[in-house]
Amino acid sequence: MKILKDWYTFSHASKLIGKNRNYFVNRYRINPDIFKEECLLEVDGIKFINKEGIEFLQQRIKKVAVLINNAVFIED
Repeated sequence: MKILKDWYTFSHASKLIGKNRNYFVNRYRINPDIFKEECLLEVDGIKFINKEGIEFLQQRIKKVAVLINNAVFIED
């Protein structure tokens, strides 16, 4: 089993970045594929994420938001 140093519950990780406690839970529920497998750990049904995973997701989510905001929508 991995040592849990530098691993955070989704709730704690959300608070670390100044978001509401369900931030990572909701992101995982909506799109689990954006999470790097090596950055996740589950113990007794509780999901943990490490610091690298938190940083990766913050960058990934920002990039997706920029792409959506820059998209041009054309109505028929």
